[in-house]
Amino acid sequence: LSDFKGKSVLLNFWTTWCASCMTEMPDLNWLHEQYPNDLQIIGISLDGDDGHGHEHSSIVDMAEAREIGWDAVNAAYGESNEAHDHDHVHDHSSEQKGPNLAKIEKKIRRVIRKNALKYPIAMDPFSEIGRRFNGQELPTNVLIDAEGNLRRRFVGPRPIHSWQAMLHEIGVPAPEAP
Repeated sequence: LSDFKGKSVLLNFWTTWCASCMTEMPDLNWLHEQYPNDLQIIGISLDGDDGHGHEHSSIVDMAEAREIGWDAVNAAYGESNEAHDHDHVHDHSSEQKGPNLAKIEKKIRRVIRKNALKYPIAMDPFSEIGRRFNGQELPTNVLIDAEGNLRRRFVGPRPIHSWQAMLHEIGVPAPEAP
């Protein structure tokens, strides 16, 4: 955050499987375009695993599935056709520890492309930043003013006029009229 001193920052915590997260992305793109000098938006994907190698980052692009078929989608993202049984007990000692970062990155890149995201996206597969800002409820948005003070934290998308009011409240000037 120190890289953005003098600029307000909006941290947006999301996952690829969160429908509410997807609905606010066009508004975040709009804010990114309207406030290029005074606001830095950083999307932070919390896609990862549950600590036992079970990923919870699944999103299926229906158009992609229709185009290449379900088997190809599952193969491309390393997912099994079988339902995952969370009640089973097995030895994880021989399994890869931690999330499959390449697979998670592939899913995130798909969401970035699909939503034409223009602001930077960071991966936080171990929720280190998410825990620091209590960002596990989705989507969580954190507003930090230009002096680095946390000013607001809230869960759920907001309409544009609410974003503008909150930005004005923390000292972000209104965008210039064309």
